[in-house]
Amino acid sequence: MSKLLTKVAILLLSSAAMQSCKMSKVVPDGKYLLQKNKVKGNELVSKGSVLDQVNHRPNRKLLFFKFHLWAYRSGFKKIGEPPVILDSNLIEKSAKNISVYLFKKGFFYNDVGYTVKTRKHGKKAKVFYQVKEGPQFKIHSVEYRSINRSIQHILDSTRSASLIKKNNALDYDVLARERSRINDLMRENGYFIFNRSLIDYELDTTVTTNQVEVLVNILEDQRRKQHVYRIGRVLTEVETGMNIPDTVKSATAAYIMNGMRLNTNVLRRSTQLRKGEIFRQKNVSNTYERLISLDLFQSVDVRLTPREGTDSTLIDVYIRLVAAPRHDLIWEPQLVTTEQRFNEEISTRNYGLANEITLKNKNVFHNGEEFNVRLRTALETQFARDSNSLFSTFIQEVNTELKVPDLLFLPNLGNKVNSRTNSTRMSLSYLYERNQFYNRHLLPLTYSYEFVQKNATYYWTPMLISLNKASFHPDVLGELNEDYLEAQKRLFTNNLITSHRFSGVVTNRAKSPNNFYYLNSNFIELAGVFLPQITDYGDKLGVSHSTFVRTDIDVRYNTKVGAGQTMVYRFYGGIGVPIGDRSIIPFERRFFAGGSNRLRAWRLRTVGPGGFSNDSSAIQFSRSGDLGIAGNIEYRFDIIDAAVDLEGALFADAGNVWNLKKDTLFPEGDFDFSKFYNQFAVNTGFGLRVDFDFLLVRLDLGLPIIDPNEPAGKRWVFVHPWRTSWFREHAVWNLAVGYPF
Repeated sequence: MSKLLTKVAILLLSSAAMQSCKMSKVVPDGKYLLQKNKVKGNELVSKGSVLDQVNHRPNRKLLFFKFHLWAYRSGFKKIGEPPVILDSNLIEKSAKNISVYLFKKGFFYNDVGYTVKTRKHGKKAKVFYQVKEGPQFKIHSVEYRSINRSIQHILDSTRSASLIKKNNALDYDVLARERSRINDLMRENGYFIFNRSLIDYELDTTVTTNQVEVLVNILEDQRRKQHVYRIGRVLTEVETGMNIPDTVKSATAAYIMNGMRLNTNVLRRSTQLRKGEIFRQKNVSNTYERLISLDLFQSVDVRLTPREGTDSTLIDVYIRLVAAPRHDLIWEPQLVTTEQRFNEEISTRNYGLANEITLKNKNVFHNGEEFNVRLRTALETQFARDSNSLFSTFIQEVNTELKVPDLLFLPNLGNKVNSRTNSTRMSLSYLYERNQFYNRHLLPLTYSYEFVQKNATYYWTPMLISLNKASFHPDVLGELNEDYLEAQKRLFTNNLITSHRFSGVVTNRAKSPNNFYYLNSNFIELAGVFLPQITDYGDKLGVSHSTFVRTDIDVRYNTKVGAGQTMVYRFYGGIGVPIGDRSIIPFERRFFAGGSNRLRAWRLRTVGPGGFSNDSSAIQFSRSGDLGIAGNIEYRFDIIDAAVDLEGALFADAGNVWNLKKDTLFPEGDFDFSKFYNQFAVNTGFGLRVDFDFLLVRLDLGLPIIDPNEPAGKRWVFVHPWRTSWFREHAVWNLAVGYPF
């Protein structure tokens, strides 16, 4: 094996050397290919932040290979990029950019130089930027000054929120953020004509050595005196294509509906600009968002006009709304290529065809409600490594949902939790699924409240009732012994879930698109706790009333690591605890491992629980646990930037599921702190993604490294992966739509 690896290494190095020689042929004589930029001498600022100021950058790399330059050299000029030739003018500009950057970070006496090292053989050059930071100026004092007493009072009363802190390093980026903070603060306190240009900084460096006094001056607008403005007239007009004089007036606003049969209370609740109230910028933003979220209008335009006269302190509001069609019929033929969700329940399908029809009915009861009916028919197939695991699945779904743009029975709660938009959702669904193992019927009924905030959306579901009935096929029953059969019947068939749930999604992607987090969690679900008496009725109907507590969390972090390159990290964990002697976590709420979004070297529900091992196909569909843990890391990079983008990815996945209690039917399947870390399934792999803007198609190849379903001591399965026989037996292709996470 060592001889083979040596030969492979020699071959790779030889190929790289040959490619390097060929690359030099695209560089004109007397010129040099820019190979690398380096920084020396930095102490307080990072090398990465300095290199970000350099405009003269070498050709991009994919991992350790300059793919785009190679493509250009090979004749694929549309997808490649020409060689970056050393340019002294661009180097000089880059050095000046670095100096300006350091100056803005408080290094007023910095000095930046550079040297170039060339190598005639290969026609390559490296640029070394030599940085001398000098002393960094600290903030000695901060003073805010305005001739307007009201503005001065606001500034003094909010000093603790200032971003400019004594003894901190002077940073022009912080000064810019402070300017935005003051502007937002003024506009939230009624100063409608206030803007950023009225905020002026004076920096005095003559008082003490290497320190600066910061004076923040608030200037007066030369056209108008700064006043606290209030809302004057509020007029809302709906454009319907008709001109019908049906103006509706109230004490605070007027509405011209032009024939649209909509309760004006819906517009009143959505409009936070009310007559007599102080102007606040957030009320303008919230009005936009609430009116758009009604989904009743094609466009929303809010115009604010100060009354004429220099002493006037009133703003008139005109809101123009263009009505949207009341009915939408959407037909969506689908390629099913990944795990699907039905009413927040995870199904087991991987590949297939589906046909979906959705009918949207808006403003059905003239209070802004939306009633949707969705029909979906699918024929799906799950692929496996072995010949016994191919089976077809037929699914028929019917989903009805009524969305109300208000919190029914809780009208004041939205303002108390500071939500931008609120709604109530009621849904009733039915799903029929038939596959090789079982027939299943699901009838879920939900009643939920939705709270949309700036960076988060929360859901409170006070009522979720789900009736689930299933029956095994006779041939499956024949494969199971009596103990397994009884266990699967308790786990899988005929259960009633009555639960309360609080969940949410939190992200800062809008604020920081290059480095952002995403959190999706069912914070808590309590099932059967508040309605225990239903258990008796469930017994009479032949179903088990499930009682349990469940929670899960999915956390992701995306960070840009270079031009067209991103690292994505993900952690998923969840646990469900049954309550009562005869209760277990039902099939619909258990945790599963495998699949194209978590463990890409295993198909869904073929891993676990723990170190349990059994090859029976009848057991495969029931592999699940009370606890699940998964982790992923993925490096994504651009390959081709064109009308249709091509991306690549390298990834590693790990995870498994466990039972909380020991079970003789699933030996080694319980969670044990002393050994659970040895029971993770681990895989690596690589993939390609084709981005059509409206659709991203993904093809990932998963290669298992550690298989916990193998006996202890034989779980390392990444042995001779270059052999065709190993590849055929272990490699798993995943065709999917969208990113895995």
